[in-house]
Amino acid sequence: MSWIDPVAHLEDPDGLQPNSAGFTESPHIWFKDGTVVLICSDHPELIMGFRVNESILSLNSTIFKDMFAMKQPVDSGDTFEGCPIVHLQDDPFAMNNVLRMLYERSYARNLHDFTLREIEGILQLATKYLIYHIRIEVVEHLERLFPSTLLGYRMNLSHTPYDECFLGLKIALRFDLPALIPCALYLCSLHEESEDDDEEQDISNGLRWVDLEAQTQNVLSFRDALRAHIAHDVRTSDWFPIERSCVKLPARAGCNGIDPKTAERIRAAYLDSAVDVFVTDPLTKLRDKTEPECCVACFRERQRVEEEAYKPILWNLLPVFAQKGWGWTGWTQVEQARRDARKTWAYIPPDGPGDGYY
Repeated sequence: MSWIDPVAHLEDPDGLQPNSAGFTESPHIWFKDGTVVLICSDHPELIMGFRVNESILSLNSTIFKDMFAMKQPVDSGDTFEGCPIVHLQDDPFAMNNVLRMLYERSYARNLHDFTLREIEGILQLATKYLIYHIRIEVVEHLERLFPSTLLGYRMNLSHTPYDECFLGLKIALRFDLPALIPCALYLCSLHEESEDDDEEQDISNGLRWVDLEAQTQNVLSFRDALRAHIAHDVRTSDWFPIERSCVKLPARAGCNGIDPKTAERIRAAYLDSAVDVFVTDPLTKLRDKTEPECCVACFRERQRVEEEAYKPILWNLLPVFAQKGWGWTGWTQVEQARRDARKTWAYIPPDGPGDGYY
């Protein structure tokens, strides 16, 4: 995606050249009526400048407001085209996204266009500079990606970050967002644990890639607890075995309920550690391969039992599987941890925001 596209992803901005002052002018945030130039240099290949309005940044950030109040006079020499320069050790791509969110309200309407790495950069700067509404938007987006309800999970399937779940866990821990942790752990647990160091998507390497090796045992503990619980259910619980009788009254001729072969394959699907049990419908998946020896009513009743009864119970246990690392016993405690975290976040205004703030 190029720099003229709606979202500036983390690719090299081909065609942009440094100016006479040695920095590249942002193609998005460079306004002729700007009163200050921010220069961001925390990137190995790019130093970028943003010509912005002090009043807009001061209105949205108390940090910028205080920074501009303490700046040196214009005649100090550190100026560009008559505007004072402020040097920041920030990533220029992240700053470009944050400033576009300030100047272009439509820019943040679909945060699904951003990678999690970009979201992390935006969240870092929104937190650093106390830009409340951007942090709110980003946290709400993350809570949709890593929801606390099964309904929320199912409603967001097209954006489920299976491949970025390790980074999602890191963001949750780094920015004190406990509500994201159970779902992030679950997505991490869908990856295998391989002895091959070249396997990029196994658990250990996935965590190593985001510098989160310290959480390896917590992720493996979650995975083992989840698998053990499902295995126990499959072998002993009331949800399995599957009744061998037709649910219709009177019974349909020739139907004896879910046949043993199909029942065994349903159990095998739940025992497959790489299967997202909250998304996959074993019956529908199996029906593409072999027609169950039962009537439509039995088929649909089994689906209902799994979708409306068993899977919600399993989802509600996700925080319990994280008990070793966090000591939770249910989603109620996760929500309380979320509320407690909000009380300690430094960016909350002194007069206290409403419940809509994070």
